[in-house]
Amino acid sequence: MKRYITRHGQVSASRQSPFGHLLPVGDNPLSDLGCRQARMLGIRMHEIGFKGIIVSSPYVRTMQTADIIAEETGCLILPFAPFREIVFTPNPDFVGSSLEDIRRNFPHIHPDAELPTKWWNSEGDTQRVEVFDDVYRRVLEGIKYLEEKYPDTELLLVGHGASVAAMFQLLKVPRPRNYVVPFSFNCSLSMVDTADPTVEPFGYSTDHIPYQQTTSNFLSREEFDREYFAKEWPHDIVMPEGAAALKGSKLLHIGDTHSAYYPYYRKLIEVTKPDIIIHTGDFADETKVGRIPEDRYEYTVKLKCIAEMLNNSGARLIVVPGNNDLPDELQSLMPAAEIYPTNTLLNIGGVEIRIGHQSYMVDSDKDWAFYGHGLTGDVWDYSKNAFGKPCRFNAFKCSTLCSLSEGKFYCFTPETLSAD
Repeated sequence: MKRYITRHGQVSASRQSPFGHLLPVGDNPLSDLGCRQARMLGIRMHEIGFKGIIVSSPYVRTMQTADIIAEETGCLILPFAPFREIVFTPNPDFVGSSLEDIRRNFPHIHPDAELPTKWWNSEGDTQRVEVFDDVYRRVLEGIKYLEEKYPDTELLLVGHGASVAAMFQLLKVPRPRNYVVPFSFNCSLSMVDTADPTVEPFGYSTDHIPYQQTTSNFLSREEFDREYFAKEWPHDIVMPEGAAALKGSKLLHIGDTHSAYYPYYRKLIEVTKPDIIIHTGDFADETKVGRIPEDRYEYTVKLKCIAEMLNNSGARLIVVPGNNDLPDELQSLMPAAEIYPTNTLLNIGGVEIRIGHQSYMVDSDKDWAFYGHGLTGDVWDYSKNAFGKPCRFNAFKCSTLCSLSEGKFYCFTPETLSAD
């Protein structure tokens, strides 16, 4: 059956937690934003058609999250001690809500609900420091219990950063290929079907929460992204033999740049030192601002990062806006860039080339063509590219460093890496 997983909404507490954004101190309630995040998740669960049981850590923040979701879905909540928060620092004064308190404060409690008197303790009447392996073991036992008791019932599991991470490992939640976040955001959603492997699982989705309202407790998604974009790409980029000896102007073609790879593109530019950079559109490839105007804020945050990178490259910038780009923002953030419509014919160093965003909109009348967007509709077989012959380059497939005057080219992908 389907197992949905989420982390509670943003907590109402001081940003100055001893453990940063990951672990708020005490048993604090949700912030106003946390309540809205839970509401948005509840609406999504209703749209999905979820009619199962909400299994929640007994902490106030998780129970509040579960209760708001229950309001939207009409489902009942099972307070569940194994999904509680990790204990980094023992607190002898901590007193969690009793089952009677929970029933009094939250009206959607399942009749099967049971809870140990001191559910927050690791051993007997004492609380001890936990490591992730401790959390993993108790979550493992908890999931085994749930699978035996509710094998044919859909479940939404509501936990904390550590307990959700354990759920991800145990239930084998897939990490999206381009996903860069090492933890789940508040009220993000994941799903696996433990009974039917043909059901496509998903992980870490925040599609139901606007970008500017996505958080990991006190860290906003924008803060996280800016910090990530500034990091060094952790792998080496190897220059193929002969690439460093290219004569004439070196042209680097990139496009369809997913923000997860911004550090990679920065390093690629540093390694290849191009004289000209052609970007054939979709600067933040995962944002679909062309179809979803509400994505403009997220798009602009990410565009500022890659625009700064390109502006600082020292290269001549040639740009074709993609179907999910905003030309006004491109021109504003890259005032020196030459911005052209798709299928533009350019003469660079005496060589005529075509540039565009989508392959089917680029004429094949010239020996060199640069485009991107995706593989659908691209009838060119990449193996046909050869020195001195017609060449077509799809940035969705790889980035290309070339010398037009020599007719030479070298392709790069994030997978073309040396060992760590």
